[in-house]
Amino acid sequence: MEAQNAQLTLEMARLRIENNQLKKKIKLQEPLVKVGVLVRRGFLQEISNIIVRQGFSREVAKVPNTSMVLAGYYAAHQGNVRADECMFELGYLKNQELIPSPGEPETEFEATFRSLFEIMYELPLGGAQQGLEALPFSRNVLEAAEMRVTMNSLCELFPQGKEEKADYDRFRALVIQFHQGAENTTTSTSDVEAKVELIVREMREITEKASQTCRRRNATLVAEGMDFAGLE
Repeated sequence: MEAQNAQLTLEMARLRIENNQLKKKIKLQEPLVKVGVLVRRGFLQEISNIIVRQGFSREVAKVPNTSMVLAGYYAAHQGNVRADECMFELGYLKNQELIPSPGEPETEFEATFRSLFEIMYELPLGGAQQGLEALPFSRNVLEAAEMRVTMNSLCELFPQGKEEKADYDRFRALVIQFHQGAENTTTSTSDVEAKVELIVREMREITEKASQTCRRRNATLVAEGMDFAGLE
């Protein structure tokens, strides 16, 4: 009887460890799953629009949702530090195959994407998951990095008018000011935090304005029956 109880105790301990590991994995996957859901929902809605236009069915047009298409498109083209880090953590960038290989040594393929990540976000890989959140400006650092990537993406994907170019030039100036503020160690923390927050707020406004401009243009394309294939 004692041996059975000891065996059950060991089994319970093993199951608790396994359960905690699964919970950790599920939590880790959340940012990546959210992006994937937005992209696939947008794709399904875009396909439904195409089916209706081609006259195969009108049933799928009962709930037209252009915003779903655009949300999916922007989820695929905006900066997202945590979602991108998830792909490394879960082993999705070890090779060209879509087979996760967590825990294995870094491959040359993965090293290339690690360099891309660190150049793109100007952050070390693992920064969002391992300790960066303990820094005074961690939230601002992550948001600023994502906005910078988003703005670069939007500027490359869509033609810029005079106003958009001026906004982008201002955004780049704000990025420099942000780094200067975040690295300032001579001014009081409260003063630096207030200055950084103002800079981030203006960066946020410019990024949202650029996104809204692109959304309006693309909403017109969707309404006119065009897909995004020609934009990529």
